Amino acid sequence: MDIFAHGLWGTAAAIGARRKLPLRIRIGWAAWWGVFPDLFAFTIPFLAMLGRRLTDAPPPSGPHGLPFLSLAWQLYQFSHSLVVFAVVFGLVWRLAGRPVYELLTWPLHILMDIPTHTLRFFP
Repeated sequence: MDIFAHGLWGTAAAIGARRKLPLRIRIGWAAWWGVFPDLFAFTIPFLAMLGRRLTDAPPPSGPHGLPFLSLAWQLYQFSHSLVVFAVVFGLVWRLAGRPVYELLTWPLHILMDIPTHTLRFFP
């Protein structure tokens, strides 16, 4: 699923939750946390590749392919972990003194990726 779809699904979930539950949910933050896992994984590698293109720097070489793709893979594993989400959610809850429901679009993102990704595309 693409990053825009994750933002739209997070927004839809937040709007639905606001209509059904007596919770204070900020739609913009829900959309942000819905796209966060992909932004975390791909922004730095994208900017590095863009910088190389803009400066006409030669592509890096090495036995493991482009280091940017390796970095994206490592960041992806971290940002698409329900365990990492649970730790962050718990810490934010503790710091805010209440559950921050907007964060729940992060695990929604992860759970939506499970059936929409293949073993060849970010399993």
